[in-house]
Amino acid sequence: MVKGTEKMINQELGLYVAIISHKRPESVQKLQKRIGDCTWYVGIGEAEIYKKYGAINVIESGKLIPSRNQALRDAFKTNNICLQLSDDMADKIKL
Repeated sequence: MVKGTEKMINQELGLYVAIISHKRPESVQKLQKRIGDCTWYVGIGEAEIYKKYGAINVIESGKLIPSRNQALRDAFKTNNICLQLSDDMADKIKL
């Protein structure tokens, strides 16, 4: 594991969990409660509001495809498999 990435890896799942989100900071609490440690990939200028809703790891990565690609790059840097979830899955995830 790369030093400083401990909170970015969901230790229980053994995965780099990336939540791709845009203008839905209200999803933070539900998803983090269900999946634990994760990294939020959000639009430019949205990081602060996601942090106010409780997101710990937030990366402003832009639109959908750039966000997905950035999550993959970040996961590969940590030598982990990347699990990408959409922010609208909060009520559908059963772990």
